[in-house]
Amino acid sequence: MQETRKQSNAMFQTSDENRLVELDILRGFALFGIIVVNIFVFHASYIHYFEFYGSLTGFQGRIIEVIIDFFAGNFMFIYAFLFGFGFYLQEERFQQKQQSFSEFYFRRMFLLALFGSIHILLFWYGDILLPYAVMGMVLLLLTRFVSIPWLICIGVIVYCSFPLYT
Repeated sequence: MQETRKQSNAMFQTSDENRLVELDILRGFALFGIIVVNIFVFHASYIHYFEFYGSLTGFQGRIIEVIIDFFAGNFMFIYAFLFGFGFYLQEERFQQKQQSFSEFYFRRMFLLALFGSIHILLFWYGDILLPYAVMGMVLLLLTRFVSIPWLICIGVIVYCSFPLYT
């Protein structure tokens, strides 16, 4: 029994002993949900998306609606939450090492923006990497120049105004 437990734990070990495997599993789970939604977008591009899927009626139309509403709403939220939580964990680790987190994170978001821009220009205009990079930079700026009570206030306002921008 002890040997089986060691083998199963060995499957989840990485070279970095500080890595949280549960977060990686949750991130993979969220990416699976996002891929499910993107499968529909890959099948019918944004230009023809509503024309194609809007023509489905009855049971087929309802199944598509449920899948997209469930997967897009829930799994994108999980992934966005993990993005912010990853920011927090990285910042904490840099503070423990007494190193500059801002430079590292800005460089990382810049590279993500560059990669996202190339991907948008050459492969697929529905890419999400560039918006994630921009929001990551905004997150860095907000955490540097805005106090925690104001951050909470901004978060509540953005959350409550969701129906206005959907």
